[in-house]
Amino acid sequence: MAVFVLAVVLAVALGIGVGVLAWQTVLSTWRGALGPIALLATICFSTAIFLKIATGIVTYRNERAAMEEGALALYGRASTAKLHADVFRRLLSDPRMPARISALGLPASAPPEQRIMAVMQRGCAWLSDEQRAEAFEIRRALAAASPEVCASSWTGQGSPEALAPAMRTLDEDKQRAWIRIIARATELELAANSAPARVSREARDAALMEILGAMSQDERAAFERASASQKPTPEEACAGYRALSSGVMRVSPEAAALFRRIVFNPELI
Repeated sequence: MAVFVLAVVLAVALGIGVGVLAWQTVLSTWRGALGPIALLATICFSTAIFLKIATGIVTYRNERAAMEEGALALYGRASTAKLHADVFRRLLSDPRMPARISALGLPASAPPEQRIMAVMQRGCAWLSDEQRAEAFEIRRALAAASPEVCASSWTGQGSPEALAPAMRTLDEDKQRAWIRIIARATELELAANSAPARVSREARDAALMEILGAMSQDERAAFERASASQKPTPEEACAGYRALSSGVMRVSPEAAALFRRIVFNPELI
């Protein structure tokens, strides 16, 4: 609140300053009441402009501070939290963001992280195979660190509260890589002017059969138990995800790349 009041005071002072300058250089020579009227209009107009600039700066600073605070709770590391806030505050300021958010059906008032995550999720379809492979390895590390994150990797129903303890187990390089990949996916989605290529069911089924063939007997049994239920238990879901992610690591590069694409963007099927 104090910062906002200071911004208002500064805007008024600058507006008056512009008015005084205008009076000294031009307006004092105007005849009759026209000069004072023009002076008042100049002060009001200048103050409004400066106030808009000042409130924009205050809003930017407040949003960035809140974003950094949330990132610190997620990553548990100040340097990573600062990078996160710097990168995603810049992305939120991209002039293409409002239109993309609207196209995704999100209100403009949605929380900043929700807006970024929605765009990023779609943007994963534009990542390179190498970038998806790196992101997949980080997701495997997160699943290994937390049974809840592991289960949610199968069900797609995770919570931010569960992700934070797992994310804090990653070293700084992996955390920074995660931010870099998310940012790249967001940038690619903002730049996209067409729909990504879809994956046929035949291609998906062929890749899945290859992955199943690469699983051990126990892994395949775990995968089938998780697949057989619409609501597997957390233990079954986690075991199914671990079996699937292990199988992906043992198949041909083409099958692995295709399945990682499906994992990150199942809507492409």
